[in-house]
Amino acid sequence: RGLRHTFSHCTLFAVNGSELTSFSRCINSKCRSANPDAWPISSMRHLAAAHRPFGGEEVKVPLTPKQTATFLIRLGAEVGGDTEQHGKATAGHQTKAMAGEGLTFEGLVTRLREILEADGESADIDAIKDAMSTYKSSERDWEKYVHWDDHTYTRNLVCGGNGKYNLLILCWNLGQSSSIHSHAGAHCFMKCLEGTLCEELYDMPEGDEAVGKMSPHRVSELETNGVCYISDEVGLHRISNKSHTVPAISLHLYSPPYETCRTFDEHSGQARQCAKMTFYSKGGVRVPAVDS
Repeated sequence: RGLRHTFSHCTLFAVNGSELTSFSRCINSKCRSANPDAWPISSMRHLAAAHRPFGGEEVKVPLTPKQTATFLIRLGAEVGGDTEQHGKATAGHQTKAMAGEGLTFEGLVTRLREILEADGESADIDAIKDAMSTYKSSERDWEKYVHWDDHTYTRNLVCGGNGKYNLLILCWNLGQSSSIHSHAGAHCFMKCLEGTLCEELYDMPEGDEAVGKMSPHRVSELETNGVCYISDEVGLHRISNKSHTVPAISLHLYSPPYETCRTFDEHSGQARQCAKMTFYSKGGVRVPAVDS
């Protein structure tokens, strides 16, 4: 008998080496393989994140009992007999991986608060980078802060830091990028939580006059769990998600927080003060544009 699926989202598991990570995924018309292990998880993940619904299209996949059991295990379901034990072993593997060495996301937030409150007006750059590097990204930790927009990347406030810093999650849909920009004298730390981001680093122009076409003197990729740092003393940068198939998510800490900065036209080098920056969500809750 065929197994008929009409749901729009499910939870699948992807094994990467010894680590087991759960993701929200989408079942779609491409998933017609009778082998659940062959279903294109990365494709489903992109399509779900990009909010591209499939109009409730039903997907019929004929499965053998063994394939059905595999499918249910990947959904995190418990089924009878040996499959139930397999499911429990899988869950145990996941728990063990998440309980490994390093900070939890909540532990990271606490650690950053301790570092920044102890440092007064300054920021211990190495201590913050070390803390952010120690945390190993897990979607279940920060998924409530993830909000997507089809037209621009989103800035989602995780913690206001008592006015000393802002901790944000930025969501970069396919092909989205920032402008070339400064950081208003603040320290900026960035960790890639998912996907891959491109950083283009530029020299800081002297004065506000147009300097002609701007070219980056360094281009680098920040992969998942990678951490980088920039300030106005380092220069300007532009962050972009170059991928047209996989979205990206990043964690940013700005100390002190700022509401506006300078942006630069790539072709003329002309600087301008940007409008007040806003938050797409706060604490995981979407905020009206007027209040953001």
